[in-house]
Amino acid sequence: MAVWLGNALLAAELLPLWSRMPPHERQPLPRLLRVGGGLDLAFDQSQTIVLNPPYGRVRLSLAARERWQATLFGPADRYGLFLHAAVERVRPGGVVAAIIPTSFLGGAYSQRLRAYRAREAPPVRLAFVDTRAGVFGGDVLQETCLAIFQKAASSREVACSQVTINGASARLELPAALLPLAREPAVAVAPDTQRRRTDPEGCPTRCPPVGLRLESVNGPLVWNRHKPQIGAR
Repeated sequence: MAVWLGNALLAAELLPLWSRMPPHERQPLPRLLRVGGGLDLAFDQSQTIVLNPPYGRVRLSLAARERWQATLFGPADRYGLFLHAAVERVRPGGVVAAIIPTSFLGGAYSQRLRAYRAREAPPVRLAFVDTRAGVFGGDVLQETCLAIFQKAASSREVACSQVTINGASARLELPAALLPLAREPAVAVAPDTQRRRTDPEGCPTRCPPVGLRLESVNGPLVWNRHKPQIGAR
């Protein structure tokens, strides 16, 4: 429906020009908008891509994880997949403008997405949305920002601002930030706590004798679920 309405509005804008053409030169007005898959492979590179991607984690097949492995670290989020696809589709020097959660700026799960983005299309402007009331339909829990990325950009400086929308929008310019250099995510390797042997560095110490226990946590640390394990300090 949105694509149909968009084509109707564009045709209405072109109609006065089309009507002034001689009848024998008139051609049917083209459908400038089309329905497509945002994650499909595309070989026609655009100068500008604007997207409001869906949010939320999604379970991927092994083939899909291999397809998006450059930006995946742990669970996959839909907005990260769409941002990855948009960076692939935009031409060098072109821009990608997206409404995305601010969580991509920090956290372990977004580290490969940040590294990929900084390497391929660094951000050039970030506008943080000050309030979510009256901006989005439904219940939006995430803090969001309007981010503009430029493919193959050479500058590491990011223009920052804050946007307040309460019936009328107001913009507050913030100091520019310096994008950190992209690097691959670090991987921490712990020695096997069950084997009674020294590790390659010759260290005989294991976690149990000193009162520590290794635990695998699949997901973010929720502090109130681990109160007995967290000290008052």
